[in-house]
Amino acid sequence: MYCRSAKLPIDLSIKPPKSIEQVNQKVLQAFGMMREAINTKIDLNITNAQKHQKRNFNNRHSNSKVLSPGASVYIKNSKQIHRMGSKMEPRWIGLYKIIELLDKGRVILENINTGKKLKDIYNIANFKVYDSNNKAEEDGKSKIKKTISISYSKIKKLECRDELVLIGVNKELNNSTQTDCFLQFPLNLEKMLPKFST
Repeated sequence: MYCRSAKLPIDLSIKPPKSIEQVNQKVLQAFGMMREAINTKIDLNITNAQKHQKRNFNNRHSNSKVLSPGASVYIKNSKQIHRMGSKMEPRWIGLYKIIELLDKGRVILENINTGKKLKDIYNIANFKVYDSNNKAEEDGKSKIKKTISISYSKIKKLECRDELVLIGVNKELNNSTQTDCFLQFPLNLEKMLPKFST
């Protein structure tokens, strides 16, 4: 009638399906965008987790909270740890000043007496903080000692001679009772010193 083919209502509401190539292209684009978003979030989570783990590791293996550049410290005598040194060597050596704090509890030190920077890098775990109120801070076993000279005959009378440390004696010590020897007394034994003539 109108010189054209008739169109039913169903033909107007339903469109023909798209080709497979067009569908696959859109799916690939959607997957690509999703993968980029996921990878970005993964990288951010990994970075945050690494920072958190590093902070916890440093807190567990150092006491950097109480140490800061400029603090004075003693270094543990490593010869005493491995028993390579003499029994009379001190447990702590120093005094040193902290110049710079590094990561993982490491620090750079400077010798206070000479003012020279140490070449080696030390860990805070081997330090003991210098207390200005108690310059002779030591642990329970280590003691501050004072050197005096007394005669061998009076050593036998000393009740606490197991506390004494013999520094040097004359070769004739065993044969003579008047030979002088040098001993180190802990400061807590100073009350006993007036009993002997120096």
